[in-house]
Amino acid sequence: MDVALLLNDDTYVNIELQLINYGNWPERSVGYLCRSYDNLNRGDDYIDTKSAVHIGILDFTLFEEYPEFFASYRLLNVKNHNEYTGKFQLYVLDLNQIELATQKDWDNERDVWARLFQAKTRGDLMSIAHVWARLFQAKTRGDLMSIAQQYKEFEPVINRMNTLMSDDAIQLQYDAEETLRNREKGIRKKIRNLEEQLADQRTQLENKDARIAELEAKLAQLQR
Repeated sequence: MDVALLLNDDTYVNIELQLINYGNWPERSVGYLCRSYDNLNRGDDYIDTKSAVHIGILDFTLFEEYPEFFASYRLLNVKNHNEYTGKFQLYVLDLNQIELATQKDWDNERDVWARLFQAKTRGDLMSIAHVWARLFQAKTRGDLMSIAQQYKEFEPVINRMNTLMSDDAIQLQYDAEETLRNREKGIRKKIRNLEEQLADQRTQLENKDARIAELEAKLAQLQR
């Protein structure tokens, strides 16, 4: 689902869809963004550098302590927040945090979804982000048909996705990725359980050490 395009001959846009969290998305996305930003030819003036925008559509929460549906990142002064340059922008759309979408999320830069799906009213525009996220999260053809029944204007997109999902090779690949995601979740759960068990064992050992030290001290007193 990765897309790279030059918009209006002045902005490079890179859209990346990532389903599995490998723990390196910040570094990876910045790497992609830097490649797009380095767009001058030899001898060009740096002022002519085209803007670069990276949009990450993630099926996981990037920063668990700061969950957000749509996050925006730029180069800013750490003291006064003055922007260093507006030509270097990074966005993250979290498909798992739809309920955190704000009014600003619907109002700003969602017109692209409106044009894509030919939304006719502001109400259509405000619902597109929800439907778009649901489309990405659809796991079966039944899920797609359920969405199609609710949103008739999405039928062309859903029919195309339905065709793709009916392809055996693509379905096998999706099933393999789903299995890998579930396996990764299972491994993380086991690691958390082991860490908790180790913490309990350390506590028990510390208590035993303290008890042994106490008994040794009493024995020393009796031997005097």
